[in-house]
Amino acid sequence: MKQLKRIVLITFVAAAFACSKDDGMENSVYNDAPTFYVSGLLDGDTIGFTAGEQNYALTTDFVLDTDSVLTLRGKLGPADGTPGPSLSIWLRTGIQGISDFSALNVSDEVNERSYALSSTTQQSAIPGEYLVSLFSTSNLATSYQWKLPEGIFLGNAASFSIRGFTEELPISLRCEYTDCSSEITHYLHPTLDCDATFNLTWLTDNRVMPTVVSRETYTPVQVDWYLNDEQVEIPLSGLLLGSYGEEQTLRAEMTFADGCRKKVSRAVKPVPGLAQNCSAEFIYNIQQLTTQNPEQLHTVELIYTDENGKRFTSLHDRLGGQFEIHSTAEYKRNATGWPTKRFTFSANATLLANDGSTIQLNRLFGHFAVAYPN
Repeated sequence: MKQLKRIVLITFVAAAFACSKDDGMENSVYNDAPTFYVSGLLDGDTIGFTAGEQNYALTTDFVLDTDSVLTLRGKLGPADGTPGPSLSIWLRTGIQGISDFSALNVSDEVNERSYALSSTTQQSAIPGEYLVSLFSTSNLATSYQWKLPEGIFLGNAASFSIRGFTEELPISLRCEYTDCSSEITHYLHPTLDCDATFNLTWLTDNRVMPTVVSRETYTPVQVDWYLNDEQVEIPLSGLLLGSYGEEQTLRAEMTFADGCRKKVSRAVKPVPGLAQNCSAEFIYNIQQLTTQNPEQLHTVELIYTDENGKRFTSLHDRLGGQFEIHSTAEYKRNATGWPTKRFTFSANATLLANDGSTIQLNRLFGHFAVAYPN
């Protein structure tokens, strides 16, 4: 697709919504719940702003962009242009090159589903569809057994395609050695790319010392340990395991500086008189499946502007990220008279500035709205 330079052919700007209160997505009866807000993590730091607080408001409009694609837009930020962070959501519809909007069914364009993030390439990601490739790095193992979504697979490498991959997915590898066995589980996530693992050093036949191992540049800032789902501390003398001959599970839940989280677990089985040296391990690659989409129809762009006016956008050539609408409802007409569609959403995305710097938005959630023609 051509670089999405916005040439505004038709623009309708809504007046800022005041801080109104309602009882959810179904109607406009007021209560104590804020109507429009955003919360989440920006490079690991908590962010959040709400319409009606600290001079924030939601504005809505719609445009035909340079490709004549109808784009529905909302922006939550300072009402009078004063400095302050803001978030914009631009929903590119499947409507292109029309002058009569009477046939528009907004429910076909804004509904409960996952959306690909807009891209400057000729392609767009297929939400929830990925190719996962797995490669064992375990040395000297005599056999390899993968536990995959579709069942058991044998071999030192495996791959599979998966649909509906939007949440954490456990993948396990069990390796057999001459005198012991080892199993590790990585909990994969399609859009959170932080990664680390941990190794075990057997101090005695029933006492181990786990050590976190960073991968690439990812180093966790916090690690919580669980033995058989109970949180434990790791003493300097190592972790004492339970009964001999019983397989147990040691899990690390790691948090990284940008707020990304990763879980890894190992099955451990203390054997009398045997301080084990075997260790299953694997690396993986998650590739988003794509489709040709030159005009980037039915995609979403996220725009974050910081307190200094620096603009970051999810519109770039790096495919990935996640945006999902969870619920929708008709809302009030804006001050210009155009109808609006309200929705709840969640997102994870990497945003890029013109100077090449990036920010990471994780666990973004909020209530938002866009205007549309009728």
